[in-house]
Amino acid sequence: MQSARSIARHASLLVATVLSMLGLAVPAQAGPDTTLCRSSTTRATIPDTFPLQACFDGNKLVVVNPLGFPVIVSVTGNGVGQAVRVPKLGGTIPSAVLSILGPHTPNLVPPGYQIAVPIGAGEAKVSLSTTPDLTRGYAVIKIIWNYLPVGESAKAIADLVSELTDVSEQHTNCRNTNNNWGDIGCDALLYRNITFAVARAGIQGGVAGSLKTLIDSAAWSNAATQDALKARNGVSAFTIKAAPAPQAPKLPPAQSNQPPPSNLPVVTNNPPSPAPNHTQPLPPPPVTAPAPTPPSRTITVQNKYLVGASGMAEDSIPAYLSSRMEPRCRVNGCMLDGTEMASGDTITVTCYAHGAAMTNQNQSISDDDNNPNRADSSLWYYGTRSGQRGFISEVYITSQHRGGLGLPVC
Repeated sequence: MQSARSIARHASLLVATVLSMLGLAVPAQAGPDTTLCRSSTTRATIPDTFPLQACFDGNKLVVVNPLGFPVIVSVTGNGVGQAVRVPKLGGTIPSAVLSILGPHTPNLVPPGYQIAVPIGAGEAKVSLSTTPDLTRGYAVIKIIWNYLPVGESAKAIADLVSELTDVSEQHTNCRNTNNNWGDIGCDALLYRNITFAVARAGIQGGVAGSLKTLIDSAAWSNAATQDALKARNGVSAFTIKAAPAPQAPKLPPAQSNQPPPSNLPVVTNNPPSPAPNHTQPLPPPPVTAPAPTPPSRTITVQNKYLVGASGMAEDSIPAYLSSRMEPRCRVNGCMLDGTEMASGDTITVTCYAHGAAMTNQNQSISDDDNNPNRADSSLWYYGTRSGQRGFISEVYITSQHRGGLGLPVC
């Protein structure tokens, strides 16, 4: 158990880290990045001053956020597919927690994360945006993440971030309506409200002081402005042109087998021969090779939880496919109906991605900490069941079918 002094010291270091992340300098690696894909400029040229790292290969747009705050990458157009978000540059906050910062969409890209968006043949428009709630919420979560109680739910974290946002607005209003002496009372009220908020969330130690430093700093105000992207003087939008329509193949000109004419007449008693046919047969149509079949694997469901030091038991709630890589989709609206599965059922999967970290352990007790059947993973398979396509955590798959199985990243 960390002492209050140790927690305060680490929290202060986290504050310094967060404040530096919220600066306005554009990293040198922003803009076109050919290390992310086999770049093609036939349909799009990514601006050199685009604030994020990006690459387009003609069919898929890959974007990485190297900035110090979350960004929403909006990609609209005919034929644009579902974005898949994975950690890239050291991103560690699980997707289940990231989803509380803004829209429930993988197009929300926190610092250190990557998204890949399939692009169809039509025109697509790419644009960036952010909001005060996103930037302030992310700054708070970065500080409190390592001090949350074991098993803390995403909803509890969301409630704390929301309460701290309200506290900061009350503090701003208090200072705007008081003189310098009144500011002292505002600061005291701010610290008291933060202390109450973190206590209700079960957080111990000196993290309340660190949060007060963040909320009361200029960096907090900078994080709350919607001009964060504009301040970088970069191009925050570009267009991917529609793919050119395929052209019909040109046929070769007809050839003649008639010999050159002679100037001398030919006398013969034989009946005239029929006129030669000078038209050559058309060449056969080109043969198009069938598209390669994507790799797939059949995996077996293990919908069980740990019991004591070595046992396992079937979960009464079935496993299922979900539209997002996060827990509790049954209550959060991302479960795909009709895809319920029990242990022993099989499913065919074609790729994998990384999302929320999952476990089959009961985090409220320690009896199963060393159970040999324990599984902790952020890997999610993407597969098909009952005509629907979605994700399932490998925690709910038998141990021999974990690890990606050589499949490509979605």
